Amino acid sequence: MSIRLIRGETPVTPAKRSACYVRAALSIMNAVHNLLYPSDYNTKEVPMLSSDGFLAPASYLGADLALVAELVFYGLICLAVVAQRRGLYQWHDRIQTPVVLLNLFFIIVIMVLSLRYENVPGEFVARPFEPFYLVVVIHAVLGIVAQGLAVYCLLAGHKILPRKIGRLRYWMWATFIVWTAAVVMGVYTYYIWYIATPERPHLF
Repeated sequence: MSIRLIRGETPVTPAKRSACYVRAALSIMNAVHNLLYPSDYNTKEVPMLSSDGFLAPASYLGADLALVAELVFYGLICLAVVAQRRGLYQWHDRIQTPVVLLNLFFIIVIMVLSLRYENVPGEFVARPFEPFYLVVVIHAVLGIVAQGLAVYCLLAGHKILPRKIGRLRYWMWATFIVWTAAVVMGVYTYYIWYIATPERPHLF
């Protein structure tokens, strides 16, 4: 498809087009989060927090959705790695880009809300060495680092940020390693919170 340019206009480069897509995605995610969870929301009225889960008796819907989504995303990331190793770079980009953006969406919409709902920051400050909350903090830190690296690789891959192929390859492998560690800690956190301690009382 060709785009006719008006005289005097500069053509839209792929980097500018990708930057517009990223900004639009972030704006949509922020709008959805504010729509679902306004500043005066009541956690008892949020279905993802007040509804029972489908994977473990002690879990709730938001935790189960987050676990399933993270496992699906990780599987897709593994497929992207295989595609990159086989030289299928277009398939690598087609898989990587939506996964990174959707993972960011789940972090903002579900995971951050879950941390607030369980009062993890306050409990961790009060009891920093208790394994029950320590595993969550480790998982959260690994997840933030992995997502940050993934966003950098995505922007560099679309030439929004400067890159060098060799260095970008190393950043991608670092991202995959940290992402793997975050997923492992996420599964372990789910086991500790909702399977190993099913008698844990909810906050509502």
